Amino acid sequence: MILRILSLTAVLITSPLTVFAQTDLSYAPTFEQGEVTKSEVEMDIDQTLNIAGMDIVTAVDNYIVIKQTVESATSGQVKMLGNLELMQMNMELPGGVSLNFDTGNPNNAVPDGPLADIAKYIAVAAESTWEITYGDNHEVKSAKYTNDSNQDLPEAFSEEMSDDRLKKETETAINRLPKEPVAVGDTWERNEEAYLGSGQVFYLVREYTYVGPEQHNGKSMDKIDVKTKSLTFEISGGKLPLELKDSELEVESSGGTLWYDPAIKDVVESSSDMHIVGDLTFIANGQELPSSLDLVMKVGTKQNRQ
Repeated sequence: MILRILSLTAVLITSPLTVFAQTDLSYAPTFEQGEVTKSEVEMDIDQTLNIAGMDIVTAVDNYIVIKQTVESATSGQVKMLGNLELMQMNMELPGGVSLNFDTGNPNNAVPDGPLADIAKYIAVAAESTWEITYGDNHEVKSAKYTNDSNQDLPEAFSEEMSDDRLKKETETAINRLPKEPVAVGDTWERNEEAYLGSGQVFYLVREYTYVGPEQHNGKSMDKIDVKTKSLTFEISGGKLPLELKDSELEVESSGGTLWYDPAIKDVVESSSDMHIVGDLTFIANGQELPSSLDLVMKVGTKQNRQ
């Protein structure tokens, strides 16, 4: 009985402390020279775009393995070299047309016509290598592609592999995490961008919520829930035959999770999904084209340090 009373007393005393306890979820991994990290990325996209009463249905399944190697690591700077170790993509396009790519297949067919630029972009991306340098506070000091293949990109994709884009996307992944300690239930928002190619961009407002520590894959990790609150769609650069006049897209549903490993001080697994619907108005040759979009995007990542 005494032990039970002592146990109950301990719970009553520590419970308020648990409520107000704060956890450091900041991005602060340590690296050693020669260390290798491999990240698996899976992406599924299903889209129905209706333009002037005609449905245009597309689907994309993408699987990528990204390899990053620590070239040097000092107290004030870390230099990371990266490349795509594997890239497999299957695209189903209107009219029963399909486009398949696999880095393990040296005989990938390059189609003619409008798909040629897409195929070339995929092939160039698969061969890309890059270098990212982090400072002593884990900020991204520089990011650049280290081979010349990105100079051969088709015009419609010229910005997709720019050094500025690489740096911005690296910073976005880091900035998802809060810089200050948080308590269970705390939320924070981030403005993020999703690049869709040919000057198309989703400007997203995402909300992150700290759920707390949980067991995941046999380890104690910190769970963070993610939802997309709103988005804005824009097209710039004049790389499409259409101009965007109006967009009334909205996030019908969304969800996602980040798994933060406190031993590594980084996100080691993530998942996200968005269902986007709404009306659009395009202009082609001076004529307005009433349109609508139904888009489902799912992305999952897993990181393995070796």
